[in-house]
Amino acid sequence: MAQTANVQRSTVGKEIYKYAISTVIIALGVAAMYGLKSLAKPPEDVDSNALIPLVTTFEMQPYSGQLDMVVSGSVVPFREIRMAAEVGGRIKKKYDVCQAGVFVTKDTPLLEIDPEEYELELLTIKADVKESQKMLDEVLEEIRGAERNIELAETDYQLQFRDFERNKRLKGVLSDSEVDLAERNLLTSKTQLTTRQNTLEMLKARKARLEASLELSQSQLSKSQLNLKRTVIYAPDDGVIVREMVEQGDYVSKGTQLILFEDTNHAEVICNLTATDLDWIRNHSTGSTLDLETDDPNGRSVYRLPKTAVSIYESGEPDVVWQGVLERFDGIGRDELTKSIPCRIVIEQPVIDTPEGKRALVRGMYVKCRMEVQTSTSAPDKQFLTFPEKGVRPGNFIWVVNEHKLHRVEIEIVDRTKNTLDEEIAPFVVISAENSELKVGDQIVVSPIPQPTENAPVLLKGEELGTETTPVVEKTDASAETTADASSDPTS
Repeated sequence: MAQTANVQRSTVGKEIYKYAISTVIIALGVAAMYGLKSLAKPPEDVDSNALIPLVTTFEMQPYSGQLDMVVSGSVVPFREIRMAAEVGGRIKKKYDVCQAGVFVTKDTPLLEIDPEEYELELLTIKADVKESQKMLDEVLEEIRGAERNIELAETDYQLQFRDFERNKRLKGVLSDSEVDLAERNLLTSKTQLTTRQNTLEMLKARKARLEASLELSQSQLSKSQLNLKRTVIYAPDDGVIVREMVEQGDYVSKGTQLILFEDTNHAEVICNLTATDLDWIRNHSTGSTLDLETDDPNGRSVYRLPKTAVSIYESGEPDVVWQGVLERFDGIGRDELTKSIPCRIVIEQPVIDTPEGKRALVRGMYVKCRMEVQTSTSAPDKQFLTFPEKGVRPGNFIWVVNEHKLHRVEIEIVDRTKNTLDEEIAPFVVISAENSELKVGDQIVVSPIPQPTENAPVLLKGEELGTETTPVVEKTDASAETTADASSDPTS
C-alpha cells in the first residue's frame, strides 16, 4: 500500500512540473511581444501625391505640308509574250541562248524550224510568177499589134467612106453596079474595123485576167517568203526567257506555244487603293500631271487616274528607290476581298544603279509605293495632327491627360515625318483628326508610365507636390531631357 501511494505521488509531481514549465514559456512569450511592440515607432504621415506618377506631355499640334501616302504592292510583268509557231515543221535547231532565265536582246535567234519545204514552195511560186509575167508580156504585145491594126483599119474605112460618097454624087454618071461596089467595099472596111476593135477588147480582158493571176502569184510569193522567214524565231524585244516548251527535233504545228518571254524594258506594280486614297490623290497629289475636271467636264474622269509620281522600294532596303508613275486602274471595280481598288504603276527604268551594283525590279517582289500628298489646315474635316513618335504605345494607342487623369485613345498613323517644330525632338507621327476625339492642344504623354490604367491620376512635370495651385505644363523640348527625367525620377 505504501509503495502504491509513493508511485501516485511521483506521477502527480511530474504533471505539475510540466504545467509549470508551459506557463513560464507562455509568460515569457507575452512579455517579449509587448516589449517589441513598445519599441515600434508610429508610421509617419506621407503625402498622397507622392504615389501619383509624374509624366511629361507634349501639346498636340496641327500638321500641314507634304504627306507620304504609302501602300503595298507587288511587281508584275509589263508585257508577257507567249511566242507560238507561225508555221509548222520540225525544230531543226535550238540555239544555246534559248534557255529559261537567260536575258536576250531584240532580234536574237532562238529557234529554227526546218525550212526545206518552204524553200521548195518558194521556188515553185517564183516560177509561177515568172510564167504569169511572160504571158502578160505576150498579151501586151498582142494589144499593141491590135491597136496598130485598128489604126490601119480606120484609115481604110475613111478612104472607102470618101469613095462611096463620091460615087453617090456621080450616081447619074456611073452605073448602079459601080455605086453598089463602092458601098460593098465600105461595109467590108467597117466590118474589119469592128472585128479588130473586138479583138482589142478581148486582149484587154485577157490582160486583166493575167494581171490578176500575176498579182495572186506575187501575193503567194510574198506569203511563201514570209513563211520561210518565220521558220526562224527571234526575240521580240530585250527581255528574259521565262520558259521554253520545245526541244530540238520536236515537231510543232502552227499555233504551238514555244517560248514564254518577258519584256524587261519596263515593269509594273499592282497596288490597292481605297476610295479615300484616290480622293486625296486626285485633289492633293503633288506629282499629278492631269487636271481631270478640266480635261473631262462630263464626269467620265472617274474612270481615269491622274498620272502621279510614285517612289518604289522594298521594306528591307528603303534607300534603293525606283521611280514610277501611277497610270491607270487594273481593270474596273473593287477587289471582292479587300473592297479596295486595284491600280497599276508603270516603272520606265526597272534597272537602277546602287552603291552595291545594279538592281532590277522583277516579278513577285513585294514592295512599298510612296506617293506625295499635300495637306492643309484650311479643311477642318480633313485636318491632320502631329506629335512625337515616342508618345505612341505598343498597339497604336496614346495616353491623353485630361483633368489630371489618363485617357486611352486609339490612333491610326498616317505617316511618319521629320518634325518641323524642334529638330532635337524625336521623329513625329501624323494622324488624321477625321472621326477622332483628338484635337489641337491635347496633352499627349511622351514619357514612360508604370502600370497605367484608364482614369488613373497623374502629375504633370513642373507641378509642385502638395500644392493646390494650377499645375504648370512643361512641353518636351528635347529627347535627351525626356530621357533624363524618366531615368532620374523613380515614379515616372
